[in-house]
Amino acid sequence: MRLTSKLVWAATNWIAGCRGWKVEDGKEDWVLDVEDMGTVDERGENRNTAKSEEEVWAVKTLERNMATFLGLVGDATP
Repeated sequence: MRLTSKLVWAATNWIAGCRGWKVEDGKEDWVLDVEDMGTVDERGENRNTAKSEEEVWAVKTLERNMATFLGLVGDATP
């Protein structure tokens, strides 16, 4: 259990590296805004966000995906 935080952080960095996402520096606080999330597709991507060259932030994206997976927000059906 002592290593859980380090292992989760290592996994976050690994996923971010594989996907080309940026990793937040931890200096800013945020709250998952379920009202602003809209719906997500089968890949967990927000349908309301236009595809662009915008930066993708790893922790926020993983948090949104986990909340969707747990059924806390959104609908993952196409």
